Amino acid sequence: MNDYIYPLSFDPIFKEKVWGGTGLKQFVNRAIPAGKLIGESWELVDRDNEISVITNGSLKGMTLRDAIEKLQNKLIGTKRRLDHKGRFPLLIKYLDAHQKLSVQVHPDDELACAFGEDDPGKAELWYIIHADPGARIIHGCDASIKNVTSDDSISELLEKSFHCRKISSGDVVFNPAGMVHALLGGTVLLEIQQNSDVTYRLFDWGRAGLNGELRELHLEKGIAAINSAIDESNNYRTSASLIHDVEELIDCSYFKVDLMRLKSPFRNECDGSAFHIVVALEGMGTLQYRNAQIPLYKGDILLLPAALGEYSIIPEDYLETICVS
Repeated sequence: MNDYIYPLSFDPIFKEKVWGGTGLKQFVNRAIPAGKLIGESWELVDRDNEISVITNGSLKGMTLRDAIEKLQNKLIGTKRRLDHKGRFPLLIKYLDAHQKLSVQVHPDDELACAFGEDDPGKAELWYIIHADPGARIIHGCDASIKNVTSDDSISELLEKSFHCRKISSGDVVFNPAGMVHALLGGTVLLEIQQNSDVTYRLFDWGRAGLNGELRELHLEKGIAAINSAIDESNNYRTSASLIHDVEELIDCSYFKVDLMRLKSPFRNECDGSAFHIVVALEGMGTLQYRNAQIPLYKGDILLLPAALGEYSIIPEDYLETICVS
């Protein structure tokens, strides 16, 4: 069985978006298709219509779901659980928000169930890999937004009801369920989220989609999902506030995320309780486990099975990584 317990790498799945660009090539080394506006690269996903395929080792060619069925708790661990459909609980992706995205909100698990959604609710964390000068996001809103009854009035409330802030490379943004949010362009980021595709668009700038038609809005459900009482200041951290070599970015019900800025070897352990997902953000190095090692370059993402045991991340001069568990 040890032959199957090793760090897994996967082929990315590219998603063309009307707001996408070519930034994933520059900032995370993705070989995106020419002539396409690539907005998302799904790096680790287990959905009915999109499943990551393993690219290395004895499980090469198998899907993530195949690996889960084969390894069970040796991959997932005893602390984390598959979702209600028996799928891997997280979705990891890179985003190139070259243009602004729709203003949107995600429901929590309870509301998603009440609305009859096939997926659970959605909480997500953004790590800003690159932000153009002056880049902004919408992050939160006033309670007055609950009074909106049409998409026209949403447009009127953009400046006075939605909360905008400037962002910089290295900032961290948490969007719990119920938080109104939007990327307003000029941003490349890592997104860590529940395995859910439930998004309620509140406003989409009157913009046509890739098919030339306006995208659907979900105003009634979206307004119901908004929790305007969320304190966005507790869900945002600037890069300047991250002063330690190892920083806990979030520890919520769905995932724990740590940032590691390494100039010397860092030892960690998959002790059987949970998988680890290692993301190389900047620099290069190696991940060593048992008697083997895997090189790490900017943009690389590895899924470490819960039963892997001890491992070390060894920088070559400097390596900045994210660890999700």
